[in-house]
Amino acid sequence: MSQYNKELYKLYKEPENTVTIKLKRLQWAGHVQRMDKDRIPKKILYSTIGGRRRAGKPRTRWIDVVEEDAKKLMGIRNRKRAAQDREEWRGVIREAKARHRAIVS
Repeated sequence: MSQYNKELYKLYKEPENTVTIKLKRLQWAGHVQRMDKDRIPKKILYSTIGGRRRAGKPRTRWIDVVEEDAKKLMGIRNRKRAAQDREEWRGVIREAKARHRAIVS
C-alpha cells in the first residue's frame, strides 16, 4: 500500500482504493447476475462477439476479472450461484470488506 493510501485510510477508515473498486465491481456483478436474461447489461456481459480476433494473447474480459476478484477477496469459486441470493451476496461482500479492514489495521 502506498504512503498516500495509508494516509487516506487513516483519515477515512476505508480500505485501500483498489479493494474498494474490486468490491464495488463484485456488487455490480451480483446485481447483473440476478437480472432477467433479457436485460441489456446481462446480454452484454454474457454475449460473445463474432468474427476473427487478432493474434496474440486474448484480452482480459471484465467477467474474468470479476471471477478472479471473487476468488481472491471472498474465497468464492461459484460466484454465479452465490450472487442469486441478494442478502447472502451482500453478507459475503460485507465479510470481505471487514476482513480487509482487519488486515490493513
